[in-house]
Amino acid sequence: MKRIPEMFSSFSLDPKAYRFHLNLILYLPQPERTEGLRCDCKKKPTVDNNCFHFITGCPKSAFGMNIHNGVCNTLKELANAVGLRAKREPFGVFRDIFVDGITDTQQNMRPDLIVYNGMGTRVDVVLDVSNATPVPIFGNQILPIDVAKVPNRVAELRYQEKERKYHDTATANNLKFIPIVFETTGRMHPNSLKHLNDHILSKYDTHYQEGKLLKNFWLSKISCSFQHQVAMSIKNKLRMLTAGGFSYGTYENREDFINSSSSSFSVHRS
Repeated sequence: MKRIPEMFSSFSLDPKAYRFHLNLILYLPQPERTEGLRCDCKKKPTVDNNCFHFITGCPKSAFGMNIHNGVCNTLKELANAVGLRAKREPFGVFRDIFVDGITDTQQNMRPDLIVYNGMGTRVDVVLDVSNATPVPIFGNQILPIDVAKVPNRVAELRYQEKERKYHDTATANNLKFIPIVFETTGRMHPNSLKHLNDHILSKYDTHYQEGKLLKNFWLSKISCSFQHQVAMSIKNKLRMLTAGGFSYGTYENREDFINSSSSSFSVHRS
């Protein structure tokens, strides 16, 4: 009998990180952002009120990569948990493909994750993880409400982009390609969710209560790993830019110093 995993710390956010995440999904300004704050990446843009730039646009300090890797590692754990062999960023998966007699070299392309025999057949599954921000602004123009409110609007654009880039190459190599696309609010593209259910989570027999619990556990863990890294990316990047981390590192600004000193302050006042 498979053992139901315990709840780990990855399912929770500390109160401060939770506030960053809540402001993000409600499209509220981030509490620690200062007006006119500029990012330290190459283009040095003014940081938007919601700090979406840190999640999808900033290449510096690898915070966006942490989000990506957090989800990839959880997907690998899932594949291993259901008895499938999986590998992160394998080399040599895509061979040279001949198109109209011309060699299209794909040797340097690496999928985020490959799950061997992921469909229960001899076909291996490759996954590519990405996220997109459903902001109600396109360029410098505010989108009409009926357009901005369309569910999965930007996730669908990203999904189709990944399909165009990898699908034909994967198919030519006898691979099944699955884009795993998240919106920064935490919503997964419905096709991504369907593929996970069909090709990996289907290993759990959901006719039994244990199988349903395990399936829900892993879907929750994938979602939490994404949202946890999103919140921490905003929190850590803001504090890096505003020197909040340095300030908190000063002993006199830490809670333990304030608490230990409160009694002596009261004695002094008396």
